[in-house]
Amino acid sequence: MEVAHWFVLNNCDEIMAYLDEHEEMMKREHPSHLVAQKHRELFPQWFLDSVNKLKSSNSPTYSDELYNLAFGPICAKLFSGCNVNGVKFLGAARDDKLCTQNSDVHVPGGGESTDIDFYGKLTTVVQLLYKDRYLVIMFKYIYYYYYKIHMYI
Repeated sequence: MEVAHWFVLNNCDEIMAYLDEHEEMMKREHPSHLVAQKHRELFPQWFLDSVNKLKSSNSPTYSDELYNLAFGPICAKLFSGCNVNGVKFLGAARDDKLCTQNSDVHVPGGGESTDIDFYGKLTTVVQLLYKDRYLVIMFKYIYYYYYKIHMYI
């Protein structure tokens, strides 16, 4: 649950400024070889403390969603599949027994290299339950990647 929560925090656009601020603080306080470790260890509690300060000062930047994320997940559940917007996703273990396949994952390349597309097989659906019934659903998958092939004729 801790690893999943760290993944959520690192992929939530709303808290990127908090992540950057804390990382800079860690760079000032710790040797370079410990910065990443200390950032990961200390950020969740620091973030919760920061959001609690926003709440107590009635800051306009405070929101219940921000607090729910800072508080962390209450529980985690694992599923072998799920339905999202009417599309059924099944983990490879269940999917392999069927004639139709819904376990393949494709994520177009982005970030530093847009020449890499990521492909994989869905293994598990992870559901994190936060306060106020706030849900985060993540797909855990085994991935591999291929470079895009550009053909010019």
